Amino acid sequence: MEVDFILIQIIYSDVNIHQESHFEKLHCRDSNAGNEDLFLSIKGNILNSISSDTVEWRRSYSRPVKSVRLKVSFVPFSADNLFSCTYENLIKQPVFHVYINECADMDAYKLSLKDDIDSWLKVLNQHNIQDWMIVLVDTYDSKKASKIIPRTTVLDKIRNDFAIKHGDRCLSVLNPTKFESRSAESWKGFISRIQHFLLVAYDRQLINFQEIIREQRECRNKKNWSFCKYFILQEKLAFILEMLGIYDEALVQYDELDALFTQFILNCDVGELET
Repeated sequence: MEVDFILIQIIYSDVNIHQESHFEKLHCRDSNAGNEDLFLSIKGNILNSISSDTVEWRRSYSRPVKSVRLKVSFVPFSADNLFSCTYENLIKQPVFHVYINECADMDAYKLSLKDDIDSWLKVLNQHNIQDWMIVLVDTYDSKKASKIIPRTTVLDKIRNDFAIKHGDRCLSVLNPTKFESRSAESWKGFISRIQHFLLVAYDRQLINFQEIIREQRECRNKKNWSFCKYFILQEKLAFILEMLGIYDEALVQYDELDALFTQFILNCDVGELET
């Protein structure tokens, strides 16, 4: 039994978000790898469905809820994108990772897909990446259903093998190109789930970026600390917040930079920097 699989890595680079009426538009890049037939057959449906409606972005720390429209594209999964993460390109690293495959029976899963998923998750775990999802796309011929073990058996096995505590990150979905009349509810659930996890990942990425900025700010009294390098970091955050339409938070970044620069100059004058 041939098993088709695809790796999807939703990432963003040069965050391009602009105000559009009452919501913001979030642009992300996408990825594909392996046998592309399955992915290409549903790629258009995924892109159109994700961007067709606005979704609420419930941010951390009780910040105001934002209505956003997600705009995604796909690029091949590559471990190189994970190894190259630095302070300077943090906002360009992968944000969300989705493994999409087609598997007809348990033997096919044990023969190939289990090892593929295991290897993929190990790469993510090595980089402490928590934002991922595994999707089984149901494309089997219903006329042959009696000869095939139910898809949920494979899904349950995947959950038991890889997601005991994160069962909601594994799901199955009917292929809309094969079961158009019956796939609406299943597809809606899949799109809703991927939108939710993408926003969770995006929010986590912003929090991580802010933590890096905080850590750098705490080093401001050290002799080799560079205000210029720090300024570039916090200005990146200000640009992101501005493109998200969160103007008040963007302005706060410049207020903080102004206050920090003033204090930095005073410390230099009185020789309070660490040697």
